Amino acid sequence: MKHQISRSYQWQTGYSLIEILISMLILGIGLLGLFSVSLASVQSHQDTSNQLIAGHLAQDLVERIYSNPDAWPNGYQGSEGASASPCTLRSPCFGAEQMAAADLADVRRAIQKQLPRGSLAVLEHCGESAALSCVLIAWNAVPATLDGCSSALANQDELAPSVGGIARASCVVQQFWMSH
Repeated sequence: MKHQISRSYQWQTGYSLIEILISMLILGIGLLGLFSVSLASVQSHQDTSNQLIAGHLAQDLVERIYSNPDAWPNGYQGSEGASASPCTLRSPCFGAEQMAAADLADVRRAIQKQLPRGSLAVLEHCGESAALSCVLIAWNAVPATLDGCSSALANQDELAPSVGGIARASCVVQQFWMSH
């Protein structure tokens, strides 16, 4: 006795294969969406971490400036300078200017180590107020995730149009204080 496969059964197996392929395609699209959300979450975490680091470093430099008022503004101003500290354990700092150079070198080194393509600018006069000084720390974050940096970017051109690459940065943290 021969077993015959009916035509309707053959059509059903073909439809089942198409249904499986379509469900695998939908599952693949869903997994791709889940992966992109996960990747965006990791990038957002990195951007937030960079903002936090920049904020701490800016506050650290402002506190160093406050603790060394004799060197302000000449010792701290500008964006470029040596990244090596002029002071060591064998050759300690003497004077306000050397301490300012050491402070800038320490903060610059920390910025270069902890932020991608980070840069620093210290300005005596920020904006229109002569009494307002600022520290600007910039780094190149991913442009699509600038939510936390939009207010800083709105003012960055008027504050530091071409200081040390700040104007070309994707993200900027500003720390303001009233000058003495």
